[in-house]
Amino acid sequence: IVTTGGRKLSIRGYVFDGDGSPIDGATVKIADGPSTKTTAGGYYEFKHLPDGVHKFIFECPGFAPVEEMIATMNGQRVNFNVTLESALGEAKES
Repeated sequence: IVTTGGRKLSIRGYVFDGDGSPIDGATVKIADGPSTKTTAGGYYEFKHLPDGVHKFIFECPGFAPVEEMIATMNGQRVNFNVTLESALGEAKES
């Protein structure tokens, strides 16, 4: 059996605050699936996601949550970075 590794990592990226600093401990979750926390460097990843469009929710106390629809297909890796704005401001994709 030969494994190409193409399906090892589906989505990865970083979560930043409005100043561009990484957010440690932000929650990144898939609406109909698993969730994870960002590392001290703001990094997150999800492995072995099925093909299709998934609703991702990025949130952290004190920040406005961001919801994004992200497509995964054909075992391709997707890099997706997000900026969370203060709860008083608006969130935006970076």
